[in-house]
Amino acid sequence: MQSGILGAVNASEHAERVKKYEAEIARLEAQLVDLDGRLARIPRLGFFAVLAIPAWVLWGFAWAVVSVILTVALMVTGAYLLRTRREDNERDISDIKRDMARLSES
Repeated sequence: MQSGILGAVNASEHAERVKKYEAEIARLEAQLVDLDGRLARIPRLGFFAVLAIPAWVLWGFAWAVVSVILTVALMVTGAYLLRTRREDNERDISDIKRDMARLSES
């Protein structure tokens, strides 16, 4: 009789884990969509390069160059961070799916 109770407990634990895994996959996939949208907006940061014009007028050519360099650095850093986060989420999704496959085998 105990094995029947333990079997029921294990089945309910199994179902609970599957629900948690599926919820986590859904959350990560939603984040992927959000990250794609943010990554698509990175080129808009290029508009900060327009600040080179007043920097040139007010402080000279060197500060205009600095503002352009900082704009490029901002764009590259933003793209790097978003792509890294996206890769992490994709890796987490594949890990969870692998765990779910192992769970269904046992």
